[in-house]
Amino acid sequence: GVGHFVRAGWVTFRATRADDDPHYNLGVFGYRPKAKLECFRVWGPNTGSAFTYHGSLQEVSLSDEHFVSKELGHDRIWEALEKGSPSRLDRRILTAVDWIGRGHHDPDPTDAFVQYMFAIEALLTHSEKGVLISPSIASQVAETAAFVLADGVQHRLETEKQMKRLYSARSGVVHGGKSGVSTTQSLGALYLAKTLTRRLLTGEDFRDLHTVQDLHAWAKRKKYT
Repeated sequence: GVGHFVRAGWVTFRATRADDDPHYNLGVFGYRPKAKLECFRVWGPNTGSAFTYHGSLQEVSLSDEHFVSKELGHDRIWEALEKGSPSRLDRRILTAVDWIGRGHHDPDPTDAFVQYMFAIEALLTHSEKGVLISPSIASQVAETAAFVLADGVQHRLETEKQMKRLYSARSGVVHGGKSGVSTTQSLGALYLAKTLTRRLLTGEDFRDLHTVQDLHAWAKRKKYT
């Protein structure tokens, strides 16, 4: 069964379309029902009221082909969930999917950013979330991400630089007392987390890898090829 894992994180990741429509919102244990937010306004001698809806505004069928798409890697998520003993890398992917979904539900850009970075770390580091990431580990993660995500020297260098900038911001928030990050930084972390996850789910190069160590070894071979 998938019941133990199908929470806000997993289903939100699965339900998010390419256009990231905020109304396309769904959850199970972390479900946010449709709710009406009303306010009363006073300006000068005038008064008025307004309202808006938030939460899950649209019904989504789980029989939709999107949820089992091989092209998007969703079939592999189901396979991993149904395995009695998924590989360690599969478990990391499921953890990353969960963190991405949690971040998607968090309205605060900084809190969402940290959760997206936890997703990246689940995919690319040996350590548990929340521990101090040394510069050498951050450098290795950035380099591996560049090989997974990009082709060509220039594109890889740009990806590595982007990842290092995000790690610097992550360190400032988690360990350095930085008050927050911008929405742009949060969206950048989301893009990298989702793209990394999809590449690992769909790329033929990664189908036979079983651990994060295998992934780093693959990147090292690419580096010296």
